[in-house]
Amino acid sequence: MIGKRTVLAAAFAMTVAPMGATSAQAQILRGVVVEVASQQPVPAVLLSLIDSDDRVMQRFMVGPDGEFRFILATPGTYSLLAERLGMATRTVQGFTVAPSDTVSVRISLEHRPIALEGIEASGDRRCELEADIGEQTHRVWDAARKTLDAARFTESAGTYRYDLDRYSRILDSRTLRIRNETRTARRTNSRRPIESLPVEYLLEEGWATSSSAGSHYFAPDAHALLSDEFLENYCFQLRARDESPPDLVGLEFRPVQTPGGRTDIEGVLWLSRETGALQWLDYTYLNLPGAANRYRGDHAGGRVEFHGLPDGTWIVSNWYIRMPLLSQQRNRGLQRVAGWVNGIAEDGGGVVRAISTATGRTAYADASGTITGEVRDPGRGAPFTPGRVTLVGTSTEVDLDSEGRFEIGDLPAGGYQVALLQPSLRGLDRGYALVGADIFPGDTARVRLEAPPASAVMAAACGRDAGDWVLGTGVLLGDVVETDSQIAIAGATVVAEWLTIARLRTQVQAETRTVETATNELGGFRVCGVPADGTTIRVTVSLDGRSSTTEVWLSYAEPVGTVSFRLEG
Repeated sequence: MIGKRTVLAAAFAMTVAPMGATSAQAQILRGVVVEVASQQPVPAVLLSLIDSDDRVMQRFMVGPDGEFRFILATPGTYSLLAERLGMATRTVQGFTVAPSDTVSVRISLEHRPIALEGIEASGDRRCELEADIGEQTHRVWDAARKTLDAARFTESAGTYRYDLDRYSRILDSRTLRIRNETRTARRTNSRRPIESLPVEYLLEEGWATSSSAGSHYFAPDAHALLSDEFLENYCFQLRARDESPPDLVGLEFRPVQTPGGRTDIEGVLWLSRETGALQWLDYTYLNLPGAANRYRGDHAGGRVEFHGLPDGTWIVSNWYIRMPLLSQQRNRGLQRVAGWVNGIAEDGGGVVRAISTATGRTAYADASGTITGEVRDPGRGAPFTPGRVTLVGTSTEVDLDSEGRFEIGDLPAGGYQVALLQPSLRGLDRGYALVGADIFPGDTARVRLEAPPASAVMAAACGRDAGDWVLGTGVLLGDVVETDSQIAIAGATVVAEWLTIARLRTQVQAETRTVETATNELGGFRVCGVPADGTTIRVTVSLDGRSSTTEVWLSYAEPVGTVSFRLEG
């Protein structure tokens, strides 16, 4: 049994202004989420706004720019919980928001590889309880929870409307071959393509019920799996590696106890060993009535598949549920007697298309397209590596292989721009499009890229023409926040200074050069044109009598650097 380990299991509201509140009247908590080393925005982070009583008040998933904004109904002290698969979870506490105030926050996250390669089940195969849940089991559950929570938020926010392909089948009870099938296609404005009943009802009445109208079987969705009630009544353990596909980790769950007469479920959450992302859930029914109780697994249960979209949202993409069909006969006294299973009913479906309710654009399509390509280093005439390729304006990124090749699949039809992320440029090239690619359903677009000169990327990021960029100079990225609160400090003066040496015929002439800028509303700054030749750069930030100074060095190989300042509040 996994207990209430985080506040995320609590009820939450949408990120909208409360009834009667306006931006002019209300309090605002806004900010940006950045990667700690590069100071570049981190997309697809799920933020939870928590009040002083540890209640989750609002939630928000940041977009490609990493920015967020909460409108608060009342002043008070708040905390923010930031979560993203592949990043370390972070809670930033103690933001005091006064009446009609606007507070800006800067949240820095560290990359934390999620690879589950080394995780193995314990030898005794016991069901781990809250008090002694193993470290590895909890690590796998935490990765699964992040995917489930993103799916739950996507559904609750009404992010998409769906075109669905639904089907009903009768399967042979021995071979599971299809006897007959009917299909329907429809568009739904429901926030969820599938929806479970409230978990409190299912725990009381059972996951399968029978009445004069027939039998009804229910499947767990993300809301059910993350509920306090589910976590209090089911325990978790890792599935042995020899019982799992080689590239997956299985996290089993089963009821702590099942009262007689109630149908329950057990199942396995399957996660990628490489990325930690949840792939699908398999489940089966326990304690079915009559002859149906002889059937488990493929004959009485189901599957729910999860799919991550480029913008960081998650949806249920496909699902099915299988139910034994019971036949009954009557004796001469017209008394019913135990029957037999004469087939398996399967109801299922899939998302054909997910359409953004905000933009009307297709965010997911099962007939998706692919972009493949390679990146060359024109200076060396060889494949460019290491590096990553991204689609401009999205959170999609893939690594280049040793030959500089890449593939980005599962893309809805549309026009995309491809950018190369060079490690030395620390994300400045995220918006530097190199080539466009038009995707059609089921098609593959092939592109060829050449790594651009670092000077061209830095010039574009600094709003200059490539021809005006001075060779041997670079860019310094940074941020300024209050030491304890992480509140962003806007309007702070940032001065970068360095010494240049000019060797004349008879003397050496030294001159101090300076560049001055100020932090923006989110505490960030960018200094362009600083030396990238190993010269010592002295950077000072100051505001209202407070100041801090540090020294940095840039080089031709690393022309973009980062620096973070902390000032006492």
